[in-house]
Amino acid sequence: MLAGSYITAIVTASLCAVLILLVLSKGRLLRWWTRIRHTIQAAIERDEMLEEREQRAHEAARHECTFWFVSAAHLRESTDKCLPSFQQLSKRGHGWLSKHTIARDGSFRGAYAQRYLAVSHRWFARDAPDKDGLQLAEIRIYLEAHPEVQWVWYDYWCMPQGDRTPAQKVAFNYMLQNVNYLYLGCSVLILLDLSYLSRFWTQFEAWLSFQVPSPDGLLGPKADLWRSEAEFITGQSGRSKTRDVTRRNRAWTRGSSPSMANVNTKADSSRCTVAPIYNANSAICACLQAMWAEKTPAEAHDILAKEDVTVTSLKDKDMHLPKILTLNDEIISVLAGAPPTNSDHEKSDKRLQRAPPINVSAEELSA
Repeated sequence: MLAGSYITAIVTASLCAVLILLVLSKGRLLRWWTRIRHTIQAAIERDEMLEEREQRAHEAARHECTFWFVSAAHLRESTDKCLPSFQQLSKRGHGWLSKHTIARDGSFRGAYAQRYLAVSHRWFARDAPDKDGLQLAEIRIYLEAHPEVQWVWYDYWCMPQGDRTPAQKVAFNYMLQNVNYLYLGCSVLILLDLSYLSRFWTQFEAWLSFQVPSPDGLLGPKADLWRSEAEFITGQSGRSKTRDVTRRNRAWTRGSSPSMANVNTKADSSRCTVAPIYNANSAICACLQAMWAEKTPAEAHDILAKEDVTVTSLKDKDMHLPKILTLNDEIISVLAGAPPTNSDHEKSDKRLQRAPPINVSAEELSA
């Protein structure tokens, strides 16, 4: 019996030792597999980043930028109170998001003003720019009145947010550098609140949307055109109201205060609509007009450079302020120049070969 007890104890101890070794080995195997998986994922992300960087270098050489847009048809049909960020929206599939390339020359010539809408708005929270859904509601009202619009650009929906992959960081930075193509060439809906006139991005977007590119450079709307063609229409209390202003331009209101003002420079070039929201009213619209309607590039640069024009990241000012000073000459060179020739395309190819890489820091690669 004693020998049997010894044997049982030895077997039990051996089994325990085996179990302990298995547990320890499993832990080592899990750590090993985790390292392998992270290495593979990092390699995949690096390849995606390099591919994205190469694509954006090609676009930079040809003065183009590919943006994501939200389907206007989906926005019209959707019952969502708010839409999620780009990353979440891209998981929905079903045609919610689509890539479209916006060319600088096409933007200057107004090629996108009919079918594309860019929204200029303020963020009310870092992780939820439209928490109560009012901005989306105003966008839907605009789309109902403008059935010709097929694609909508709203930064939170159309640019990678928060925790981005290395490829998404490359795409985000390049789109941010070229956002002026959108506000110069697309139709623009300005969602105007009381703080709109204190922010760098919103004022920059508003100034761009008021401009008309021409062979003589940027032309802002004249005061007499604003007085004769900007309309503020009051609706019935508590209800949204729409009515035709012209065949192409409409204005409407929400509640008893003015809600929409179409900003027209010419009958054939109007592309900016101002929608006061929350506590903003016609007086704030008039302030926006007085502030930006007739500012030259040099004046716009000097105003936006001031300390009282706030911005979350100062590098955004550093990126776009120099562009403002060269924008006029760039527009003149495109619109007053000769049509592109084969030699122009050869020059474009040479620019592509010399195009500097779109840099991504080591921190971004390891993020």
